[in-house]
Amino acid sequence: SMQAPAELNTLAKTGQYIAACRALESEKPDGVRHFNDPYARAFAGDFGFKFLDSLVGVDPSVTLDSLVIFVAARTKFLDDIVVEKAKSIKQIVIAACGGDSRARRLAIPPDCTVFELDQPQVIAFREHIFAHGPAAPAGPRPTIRPCGCDFSEPTWPRLLTEAGFDPALPSLWIIEGLVMYLTLPQTTRFFSTTARLCAPGSYIAGDVVDSNMNRANPLARPTIDRWTQYGSSPVPGVDWPENLLALCGFRVSVGEAGSRPGLGSDLIPSSLTDFFLKQYPRTAAPPLEARHYALFADHSDRFGSPDEAPSELRSVLWSQKTTENLDKIFIGEIPIESIDPLLFCNVLPRNLFFEGSR
Repeated sequence: SMQAPAELNTLAKTGQYIAACRALESEKPDGVRHFNDPYARAFAGDFGFKFLDSLVGVDPSVTLDSLVIFVAARTKFLDDIVVEKAKSIKQIVIAACGGDSRARRLAIPPDCTVFELDQPQVIAFREHIFAHGPAAPAGPRPTIRPCGCDFSEPTWPRLLTEAGFDPALPSLWIIEGLVMYLTLPQTTRFFSTTARLCAPGSYIAGDVVDSNMNRANPLARPTIDRWTQYGSSPVPGVDWPENLLALCGFRVSVGEAGSRPGLGSDLIPSSLTDFFLKQYPRTAAPPLEARHYALFADHSDRFGSPDEAPSELRSVLWSQKTTENLDKIFIGEIPIESIDPLLFCNVLPRNLFFEGSR
């Protein structure tokens, strides 16, 4: 029997606080909860709940309910895509699977293979949880192939194919809670590599945060400080992930958490989203031109922050408008007390969901 690591490293621990949110949603009564993840509590462990408690109240805007609700919206968005797409796509890749138990809890047909990718110590931890945790729901299960790898290393595609993945066949990629911990060059390499592994008919879905995450932002500061304390500071987000993904080879649609059905508007009360979705909506992504693709091919590995990107690329990936809105709040032009404090979770940073095809 495989020994579980006593302690996950800091990056892996971020998944434990997310699992704590999933556990709290799963433990709501039938008819109220939006999914049931029977493994979430075991995966979260004491650390996940302690960390969650430590986030609550670092700022009056952060409530337990608001943290749980945004995680629940993301989980449900991706659950629905997995169930729908698994009817026709038979290879599913869960990138940075962390506490993901979709292969064990969702109605995925038995002719599917689910590849679960994460750091080797996370894979060992998962195997331990699944071996000792609650039994999987009854019924036929897909084939599950765990694959220990590191997305910052160039070897991960080879490890995936060695686990039985066939790049000549369509695949579904779930990229949840990963991109905010990769540097910009790692992010562009990850998506460009993924595009090469996606045969025609493939589909990707996941989430990113926008660049508010790393701004000198008094409202977001307490949460970012808390993360940094655990050595896992999120890296700059992207305001127009649809453009970043297009440059890497995907056509995706992007929506804000809570903006419409399917993106959590049925879970997230409008009081949490109205102010920014209505008064400060995300602006449409600027159109890409051939020169942007050429610049991206030449430079994407070289810029570690928006400031280092060529200005033409910077203008199609990062918005200046958000900064102006935030500045107005900070200089008092928009009084902070006029903003529902719970907005914090949606807006600072904004949580953006994407889905689309190769």
